[in-house]
Amino acid sequence: MALAAALIIPLHISIWREMIDPVDRPPFTFRIGWATETSRHFVSLDAVMQALERDGVCRVDTSEYFLTQPLEFYLATHPVNCRSSKVLEAAYCTECADPPYVRWRLR
Repeated sequence: MALAAALIIPLHISIWREMIDPVDRPPFTFRIGWATETSRHFVSLDAVMQALERDGVCRVDTSEYFLTQPLEFYLATHPVNCRSSKVLEAAYCTECADPPYVRWRLR
């Protein structure tokens, strides 16, 4: 029982601290068995979403599924005053040391 408490209490403290005050951390790559995984899918897209609204973007162009889906969902659920010619190209930024860990440009 004491061993379980010694393991569970620090885990709960860590989880609650993260839930109360989340911090943007650089994404990392790791292996699970023979597969290489990444934590990039969990980076904050707040700055990109602000750019969508600010620049009147109607369409997102990216080959990254975990960028495309949340951004297209955002556009579908937050109608913006879009200009049909505006397209936002986005990609994960692997060399960025600071947030946002996504690069984008308009075309």
